Amino acid sequence: MILVKNKYNIRYHYYKNIFSRETSKVNPQLRSNDFTLNLVRLGRLNNKLFEKHFSTSTLSSVRVLNKKRRKFSFNWPKSWVSIEERVFSKQCILSKLATKHCLNSIIVQNYQNFLVSSLDFRLVAVKSVQRNKGSKTARVNQVVPFSNEQRIDLVKMLKKLENYRSKPVRQVNLLKCFGKTKPLRISTIFDIAVQSLFKLITEPVTEVNADMNSYGFRKNRNAHQALAKLKNILVSKPGSENIVILNLDIKGFFNNICYKWIMNNYPISNKYKYILQSWLSSGVMLNKNNYEPTENGVLQSGIISPIISNFVLDGLEDCTNNSIQAVTSWKSRTKKFRGSKTEDVIIKRFNVQFIRYADEFVIMCRSLSIGKEYIKPAIINFLKERGIWLSEKKSSIFRLKHKKLDFLGYSFVLFSSWKFKGVFYGKTGKFNIAVIPQKSKFKAICKKIRDKFHFNLHYDAYTLIAIVNPIILRWCNYFKYGQSISYRKKLEHYLYKLCWKWARRKHRRWGLKAIAENYFLRKTKVQFKDRVWAFRGQNRSGLRYKDNLSAGKSIFLINPVGEIGSLSMFSVRLENKLKHIHGYHHKVRKVEKFLADQKIQNKTQYA
Repeated sequence: MILVKNKYNIRYHYYKNIFSRETSKVNPQLRSNDFTLNLVRLGRLNNKLFEKHFSTSTLSSVRVLNKKRRKFSFNWPKSWVSIEERVFSKQCILSKLATKHCLNSIIVQNYQNFLVSSLDFRLVAVKSVQRNKGSKTARVNQVVPFSNEQRIDLVKMLKKLENYRSKPVRQVNLLKCFGKTKPLRISTIFDIAVQSLFKLITEPVTEVNADMNSYGFRKNRNAHQALAKLKNILVSKPGSENIVILNLDIKGFFNNICYKWIMNNYPISNKYKYILQSWLSSGVMLNKNNYEPTENGVLQSGIISPIISNFVLDGLEDCTNNSIQAVTSWKSRTKKFRGSKTEDVIIKRFNVQFIRYADEFVIMCRSLSIGKEYIKPAIINFLKERGIWLSEKKSSIFRLKHKKLDFLGYSFVLFSSWKFKGVFYGKTGKFNIAVIPQKSKFKAICKKIRDKFHFNLHYDAYTLIAIVNPIILRWCNYFKYGQSISYRKKLEHYLYKLCWKWARRKHRRWGLKAIAENYFLRKTKVQFKDRVWAFRGQNRSGLRYKDNLSAGKSIFLINPVGEIGSLSMFSVRLENKLKHIHGYHHKVRKVEKFLADQKIQNKTQYA
């Protein structure tokens, strides 16, 4: 037995010595340095004994192990860098185990059980609840934000999940554009903390078998990369106006996923299967007395629901690629032709391209018969196993020259003659492909801004601009790629009309000159980037918002055209070499460096 003077590590080194003796009998090649991971592999110790002596709290000397054991106590940490690094390193180990063994193997489940009781994982889970935008809203039990003491109590509660049952979800209907409503479901703070804890443990396992061209709710992936991939396919292929596009839509995806399939396949430990079942069957509280049980589907507002939805649709890309194997063999599926005098180019005759963002996906092939007879039936059978099906009204199969393609808020339109000048575009033979915002999205942002101007007549200009500016900035940051400059010019003209209308309604006795002198300020072209007008608001009191805003502080309405530059879709494209690297891969630093350099290059282009 090895004794160390430091009182925190006596039991740690005692069990380390035991491990070295036991493992030398079984496999002498196992190193004693990796004994925490190898203990999980061998299963020599009991789970309770393992969780008791090898949690991260022991290694970080938070729990005091002495002759007389003291109570578990700690302070809320101020620096999170070292904690998050330890959590990420253990997530990478978990993904390695999942790739080496099966997703639901005993080795992976034992390591998941070890990580659930880890103090670092519980701290990061509670912190993620604090980061959430809806953390300050009242829950079903009317509990609003918590202090540091309540966060510490929540970390201690996450240690004891033996009798956990999730509470029903409170449903609130939110108004959308054009009179539509969207149900928002709010869980309790403790339920969200439990979900974020199991998200940290299950996400590295689900990323192992994720589709290469899946861009929704994944680390280092976003919607703009999916759009750039789609634009690259349409531009690079000769004769892309004849490409057949399968724009398929799933009917009620989140509400119709089969419970049995999730319980049998989702990679969570068998010890905590009852927690997954309690999430799926928690039910919805419409009012104080109205309760609706849930029989199928996943709650769309949960933290872990995007990961479950991605896991349900993982394998759809392989299904589409394997569906055309019945047409021809691999040798006859390729065709050689001479692209130049020096080299031969090999092209797949029935090339199938697949792009997916969450439950929205687009498939491209060469002929209508292959899409209707082989690809679509294979997708229907794939979805039928999971209890979901396609919507016949919203699904369509067409060519790009006959109909525009709507995907993730953008429209891909084929023009025979190009009417816009000085913007990026892609040429495919005689035709040009334009990437523009959808008309419905443009009408929605106009209605949202119009309501802010119409119903906030009692506010001054300073407060009104502070409300409207984040809405304009959010929309323009998403729709700043492709040929969106024409729509942003329309938005600028629409804002000019709204500002004049609001000022004339607020000051009915003022003349046009008085309104122009007070609200519309002309400045030099250097400050406003060739902008002729600028709607201004001035803070006269100095008590509004924060004290650092002194009296007389001016604020200007954002210009959708001048202050946010246009970028090409190719500026956010992810390279083909990096597609196989997921968020917990051992080469993930290459992807992060590539994305950081890409962001710096895009900033310097329009600085």
